[in-house]
Amino acid sequence: LGSAADMFGMHYRFPVFTALFLLAVAFSFWNDNHAVRTLAGTEAKPWAERHNVEAALREWMKHQLAEPTARADTPLPLFVVAAEGGGIRAAYWTANVLTTIQDRNPCFADQLFAMSGVSGGSLGSAVFAALLADQRSGPRNLRCNAETSALNDVAKAVLSEDYLASAIAATLYPDLVQRVLPVAIGRFDRARALETAWEHAWRKHTDSDRFAEPLDRLWDNAGERWLPSLLLNATWVETGKRLLVSDLRVQPRDDEIAEFADVEDLHRFYNQQALPLSAAVHLSARFTYVSPAGSIDRDGKTYGHAVDGGYFENSGTTTALEVIKTIDLLAAREPRWKRVRPYVILISNQPVDLRHLDMRLETGPDNKRIKPLPGGNEVLSPWLTLLNTRAARGSYATVTTRWHLGSSQFLHFGLCKHEHLKIPLGWVLSKAAREAMDAQLLDNACGEAFTNKKHLSTIARALNERMAKR
Repeated sequence: LGSAADMFGMHYRFPVFTALFLLAVAFSFWNDNHAVRTLAGTEAKPWAERHNVEAALREWMKHQLAEPTARADTPLPLFVVAAEGGGIRAAYWTANVLTTIQDRNPCFADQLFAMSGVSGGSLGSAVFAALLADQRSGPRNLRCNAETSALNDVAKAVLSEDYLASAIAATLYPDLVQRVLPVAIGRFDRARALETAWEHAWRKHTDSDRFAEPLDRLWDNAGERWLPSLLLNATWVETGKRLLVSDLRVQPRDDEIAEFADVEDLHRFYNQQALPLSAAVHLSARFTYVSPAGSIDRDGKTYGHAVDGGYFENSGTTTALEVIKTIDLLAAREPRWKRVRPYVILISNQPVDLRHLDMRLETGPDNKRIKPLPGGNEVLSPWLTLLNTRAARGSYATVTTRWHLGSSQFLHFGLCKHEHLKIPLGWVLSKAAREAMDAQLLDNACGEAFTNKKHLSTIARALNERMAKR
């Protein structure tokens, strides 16, 4: 088609591509095909009927106290995960860390309250939650005993697929054609191509269709076993505020219950319009230009646009800290909550250069991560500042959370730069990159920067103490 258009333009001396560009600009006012995908004919749980964080915490406590041998003096470890963004690298690393912990400690999921994910971290968290849901819905309840089936191999298989090809193919062909069409065609949306690729990969490696089903279906028929909540962080383009997609009812602080500051709950907006799990995850992972901003539509009107949660804060710890603060409020009112020992598990994935960890002002000239620009200061400084404050906001949230809890209850799983191999940010990982990440989880390649192996032991000790006293 491109060649034919080019030949037509040369033969008739007509500027075909300039004309197409002008058409794309003109049609952009009414051919947006990037509406966030909802499931027609499927209703979600109404927003008003969902648990808020406090009610969900009480439900978690009920599960803890339901143990027949539970003692009143037993410390109750409660884990909240913050999973940083970073494409497939973040998804693979997040799922790898969580499934490794679960496979080694079958009761981990019962003590895990919620996972706050951003971008690829949301995908990794959703894969883990969906694997737990599948395990719970099997013919036998295998949770929290020695016969629990392993999750790590399945998670790795799902996230070892090539998700880049589908995104590029959709971008270069159907979605490119859409730009010069006057009518929006939802099937041409490149966002849908990535979401359906996740759904296909899940179907290929499991016996369920979790990623194509409504997000809420993960928690259907919960029974006697606990399934952790998902808090998927996105960003509202028009205001820069956080958007959250969750099975919980996210209540901002201007309501009677003070849980979240300055946030919008997309389930409150959509109410009973069901989001498939793949679309809910992608709301948090709409990375610049690879995925388009999602149009938040209802009743034929566009109310806003959603992009990657990393624009606001890429670590997910801002949301995780608000959950921890709700526990503090409960402990101040009710003595039994003083038994709860909260842990935050931060799963970062940006490979850190161990030679340049010191980022104080005094080290600027010798640290390539923060070395001042040699030129172009007036032009580049505003843009670099905007980009770097994104990372700095995540660093601030991380440090604040560590101070709030204490270092012994803040467990940071991270990656360091491989000597001979770059672990890329994208939507496909080579076998070598995956093996390098696997190795860093189980050894101390990063020295004291990320004591991943030590953190695995800390979690095991906390859970073993709890199990022994049961």
